[in-house]
Amino acid sequence: MIYDMYGFPDELYKVVYPAPGSPDFARLTRELIGDKVQFDNSRGLDHGAWSVLCRIYPEADIPVFRLSVDRRTPAEEYLNIGRKLRSLREQGVLILGSGNVVHNLARVSWNMDGGYPWAEDFDNYIRKSIFIRNDENIVHFERAGASASLTVPSMDHFAPLLYVLGAAYGTDHVHIFNCFCALGALSMTSCLFTPNPD
Repeated sequence: MIYDMYGFPDELYKVVYPAPGSPDFARLTRELIGDKVQFDNSRGLDHGAWSVLCRIYPEADIPVFRLSVDRRTPAEEYLNIGRKLRSLREQGVLILGSGNVVHNLARVSWNMDGGYPWAEDFDNYIRKSIFIRNDENIVHFERAGASASLTVPSMDHFAPLLYVLGAAYGTDHVHIFNCFCALGALSMTSCLFTPNPD
């Protein structure tokens, strides 16, 4: 467990999520992506993983491994990595990208409901692009205009979405839910890609 967040209620730092690892799928993931990937077993699960998983799988009874984010990696490369991982879905692997479409802690307003206009605009831009499957608009999120520099100050919270978009098939059903901004500068929008039954 890595408690790599600050200033939250004490209860959050007492959460324990002892999920087992998945060395076989981790090795397969490395093979699919290629030689750039390195194993690092010194890191545990950070809050991007356990804060979500403890709600979806509270018994911690599923194997989990993490694919990290390198903020120097171009956005398009995250999408390409996701495409290399598509075959994992057919083996029962859930590819979960945990982050935020809008994540600017420097501009958070703890007493604000909803988002600043620039946060709402960017969230709408990304949500629409997801729904119509325009991955290029998301990779080149700067096309959203002035809001882009405020909403994505670094890639660490945005890149997981690109992994998931890359792993999605064009025929997948897209369900966008939990659509709202909070504290001015955070977006909690979530999306689910499932195989189309047709």
